Parts: sequence; C-alpha cells; structure tokens
Amino acid sequence: GAGGGNRTRIAGLGSRCSTTELHPHASMITVLFYLFWCGLSTDSMRFFRENCIDFSMKRVLVLFLSLLLYGCGTKVTALPLPDPSPSMAPQLVVLDFGHGGFDGGAVGTETGVKESDLNLAVGMRVKDALEARGLRVLLTRSDENALAETKNADMQARGELLKTESAACTVSIHMNKFSDRTVSGPMAFYQPGSEEGQRLAQCVIDCVTEAIGKKPRLANPANNFVTRIPSAPSVLVECGFLSNPTDERNLMDETYQNTLAEAIADGVSAFLSEAKEDGEPSPSPVSP
Repeated sequence: GAGGGNRTRIAGLGSRCSTTELHPHASMITVLFYLFWCGLSTDSMRFFRENCIDFSMKRVLVLFLSLLLYGCGTKVTALPLPDPSPSMAPQLVVLDFGHGGFDGGAVGTETGVKESDLNLAVGMRVKDALEARGLRVLLTRSDENALAETKNADMQARGELLKTESAACTVSIHMNKFSDRTVSGPMAFYQPGSEEGQRLAQCVIDCVTEAIGKKPRLANPANNFVTRIPSAPSVLVECGFLSNPTDERNLMDETYQNTLAEAIADGVSAFLSEAKEDGEPSPSPVSP
C-alpha cells in the first residue's frame, strides 16, 4: 500500500494488537551481512578458533546478529482501538429551559426579572455540571429565543426534542410563582404513574434541598407537558418562587445558581447510577 514497506500483523492479539513495519532495506542488510560472514577467509576463521570461539558458534552468531539488524530496521505502530459500542457511550440527558422569547413566563414581584432568563441562566450551569460528570446533554434551547413564533409551534418543537428516544432522562428547568408570597423553596414534579420519574424527581429534590439548607421535601406528581411527553423518566424542577422576595433575590445570584445547578446534576447522576445498578430498566410508558 501507500508508504512502502512490508506490514505484518501479530496474530492472536485481537483488536488491541500492534503491527510491525519493516524498514524497506532491513532484509537486504541482513542478507549482505550473512554473505559477508560466509565469505570470511580461512585466516579469519583461524583467528576465531585461536580466541576460543568454536567454529560451530558461527551459525548462532550469524542468527543473533541478523536478528539484531532486523530489529534495528523495524518500527512498531500501535493500531487505534475500536470506537466504543453504543452501549459504552455516555448517557444522554435532554435538558429543557422553560419559556423563552415572546413567552417570558413568571415575573419577579420585586425586580420584574423574567422566568425565561433565569431558566436559561440556571439551565446552562446545569448543562456544564452534567457534562463535567461525563454525560451528554441535548438542549431544547440555548439562548433567550423561543423555538418558534407561536406558543403552539414552540411546544410542538420542544416536544419533539423531549421525545428523543436515546435519552436516559429529561430535566425541565422552571421558576415558580404563587399568590401567597410566604411560600418559598424548590419543588420537583414527575408524571403520575411513572415510578422511574418519581425516583428521578426524588433524587433531584433531595440533592437540591440539602445543598441550599432546606428541609427535605417529597417530589410531587403532576400532569405537565414536560413530564408527560417524554418516553424517558422526566422531572420538572421548580427552582424557587419569584413571588417570594428571598427566593427571587437568591435566584438572581450567580453563586446560588451554581449551587442549584450542581445539586440538580448530582440528583440526575444519582438516579442514573441507581438505574445502572438495577439493570437499567426501561421507562414505564405513561398514557397522556
């Protein structure tokens, strides 16, 4: 082939074997050395005998030195390892940032901050945290824009991404709001009837409440679009209440956003690790 030289494969080493590539002149050098040795004069042989080297060693010396020359003229080239099989590929998480563009979602009572902007800010930090844990991430949006020009078209496009068959789970990031301004703290929702969704949501809310110093909370069942549409286990994370002054202030703080993101990623990782230990059960189908 291209590049010249002879190439031989070392048998029996499977896909991790190497190849030896011969120097193009190695064989010629070896032959010339052998002819030179065989053509030594009788006086030369007598010299070797007088120095206590038996003539019968001639063939052994020839073989040894020939192999030495052969070795000096070769180089070893490692074969690339095969690409990992699909089962070895990192698991995929679909990450959804609620609202966007014309749909700003809830609005902060004190500052007027838009939920869609906070969803994006926290969500992008969750993305980085998941990738740092060796997971692949598919985003439904990566900027402040919606996925389409109308709400129905946006939801349809978002739904197609949420239904990605290869996903191990889906996570939707939102901010909450309530008429009672004393209500505060994060919440996690799963689709009713989905045991795996409930496990995912509980893993996430456990990690989040611990990280921000809140009392433990149970995950809640709720028939939401972002938990109903995906075939994979899904969680809707409400990071806090924009109707609560303390939550609103915290949710706008980058350090607090990082804490939330790391905790959400910890919860997702914990769920996926448990699923592997249990034999990676298929997500339970949930009727709309």
